[in-house]
Amino acid sequence: MKPEQITFVYVDASQNCWQHSTEWTACSLQQAVEQFLSENGWPVSVLNELNQCAIGIWGQLIELPQAHLPQPGDRIEWYRPLIYDPKQRRLERSASFVRANQRRRV
Repeated sequence: MKPEQITFVYVDASQNCWQHSTEWTACSLQQAVEQFLSENGWPVSVLNELNQCAIGIWGQLIELPQAHLPQPGDRIEWYRPLIYDPKQRRLERSASFVRANQRRRV
């Protein structure tokens, strides 16, 4: 990627990675995303998913995309909502491990 470009990245639920680099222009993150969505060739199903996602740059969530100015070389990422809470999943795994060990002792 050239330094005067920004990259848009999204990974859908099927683990398909959609990535596109475009020329950087001085505008807000919200404007850059709107411009990108109007110009790219991504499938409509992906574009529909993006409307429900949070936006970040290099792993940092951006709370106010309309106030943030992306810099050349930035990687703009969309974050899907969690399907399953990882803390809950760990609790369930540990509970099943405890139950399995209790059965062995009996």
